[in-house]
Amino acid sequence: MASSHKCLFLTFLCIALVLIQGRPAEKDMFSTAEVASLTKVHINTIIPIGPCGEIKDCNQKCIELEYLGGSCVNSTSDSTSTPESTCVCQV
Repeated sequence: MASSHKCLFLTFLCIALVLIQGRPAEKDMFSTAEVASLTKVHINTIIPIGPCGEIKDCNQKCIELEYLGGSCVNSTSDSTSTPESTCVCQV
């Protein structure tokens, strides 16, 4: 009888430990958000909008599309083709 109570107690203890370990502490959640806002981490994302040969002013076109700006970037689709200039906008 005593061994079954010990087993039951240990089972509940293990479950409680697993549940406690799985939840992040409030301090950790807030400190991560504070660090991100203090360091002002920005992810630069670019969006291709078309070939530079068809767009007169890449930077102005991106600004008109309400992006931060843009520039022409050389890209190749494979190793045998010639590089093409593509207008990309910065988000």
